Amino acid sequence: MRTLKEMFLDPILSLKDALENLSPAKRITPEMIALRNTSDMDLLFQVWNGNGDDLSMFSTGFLSLVGEQGLRRSLEDALAAYGAAQEISKKTQKNAFLVKTTHFKIVVLLEREKSGKIKGLFIKPALYQVENLDECLSLMQEIVGTSSLLIRKDGVEFFSKNADQPLAIGPVYKLFVMQELVRRVKSGELKWNQKVRLEKDLESHPVSSLYAKMSGGLVTLQVVAQHMMAASDNSAADVVLNLIGTKPLETREERTPFLTSRQFYQLKADRDLAEKYGQAGVAKRRKILEKIEERSLPAIEDVADPYLSGVEWYASAEELCDVIGEIADDKAMQFNPGLAEKTDWQRIAFKAGSEIGVLNFTYDLKGLNGKHWQVAVTWNHEDILPEGKLLGLTNALLQELKKL
Repeated sequence: MRTLKEMFLDPILSLKDALENLSPAKRITPEMIALRNTSDMDLLFQVWNGNGDDLSMFSTGFLSLVGEQGLRRSLEDALAAYGAAQEISKKTQKNAFLVKTTHFKIVVLLEREKSGKIKGLFIKPALYQVENLDECLSLMQEIVGTSSLLIRKDGVEFFSKNADQPLAIGPVYKLFVMQELVRRVKSGELKWNQKVRLEKDLESHPVSSLYAKMSGGLVTLQVVAQHMMAASDNSAADVVLNLIGTKPLETREERTPFLTSRQFYQLKADRDLAEKYGQAGVAKRRKILEKIEERSLPAIEDVADPYLSGVEWYASAEELCDVIGEIADDKAMQFNPGLAEKTDWQRIAFKAGSEIGVLNFTYDLKGLNGKHWQVAVTWNHEDILPEGKLLGLTNALLQELKKL
C-alpha cells in the first residue's frame, strides 16, 4: 500500500518542480493568471483608457498582424477623439461591447484567446449622442467655419446650408470620374469587361492594393472601378482618367484643370509652385501641369501639408447629390457602406474623402420604409479638422434620418 506521501505530497512536489523548470515563455505567472481572470469589460476599460501605453494584453499573433506602432497610434487616436470610457456594457451581438464616453457611443468587438490575451479588436464608427435631428444639424454647422450641407428626401430639398457653394472635396472627386465612366459604358464606347494595363507611371499615393497585386498587368475596367470607389484607390482613379481623359470633367472653373491624384501630389510636394498654381488662371495652371509632367511621384512624407486653397477638386453639395444619384445603382458604389449600417437601409451608395483640412461624406440611400435620401456634407479648414466629432455627428444624422 502506498503511503500518504506517495499518494498526495509527491505528485504536488513533482508538479511544482515541473512548473519551475518551464521556460520563461511557457511559465504560468501571476500576471497571466490575473489576465485570464479579468472580465472582458474590465479588460476593455484598461485598453480604451490606457492610451496604448501597455500592449501586454494583446496576443503575439495580433501584434504581428497589426503592428505595435499602428495599434498604439490607433488607441491613442481613439482616446483623443472620443474621450475616456465612462461606461462599458455587453451587447447582444457576440463579442460586442458598447463603450460610452461623455459625448460618444462606440461599439467595439473584442475577441480573446484561452490565455486571456486579446486576439481581435475592432472599433466601429462612433455615434455622437444627440437628442434629436435639429440638435445634430445645429452641431454639424457650428464646428468649423466653412461647411456645406444638403439633404434631399424623395428628390425634394429637406435641409440646405451653402448647398450651392463649391468647397474642396478631396478624394470624392472620384464621383465625377465614375459618372463619366458609367456614361461611356452605357453609350457603348467602353465595356466593363475590357482590360486596361496598370502602368507604373500611373501609380499614386497611398499604396494601392490593386497595384500591389497586379502592377504592370491587365485587369478589367470593372475591377479598376470597384477599387476606385470601394477602396478610394487613387492609382485606380488615375488609370481611369488616363483612359477617359480629364477634359470632360472640367465642367466648372474651380475644377479646371481636373487634376489626377499624381498631379495633386506633385504639386503638394512643391509648396512654392503649388501656391502659384492655386492663384493662377486656367491657362497658367495648364502650363504648370505641363512643367511637372515628367517629375517622379514624391515621397509620401513630402505631401502631408494641410489643405492649400486652389490645389484641390471642388464641388457643391448640389452637384454631389446630382452625381451620386445618377450612379447610385452601379455595383461599384455599393461595396463600401461607410458609416451606414447595411441592416438599416435597402441600398447604400457612398463616397467619402478626407485629407488634412478637408472632409466630405456623400450618400444616396434607400430606406427600409421606401424613403429615398441623399446627403452631401463638406467641411474645409486651414488646419486639422475634429474628424472624430464630425464622423460621430454624420453617423448620428444617418441614425436620425432612418427613423423618418
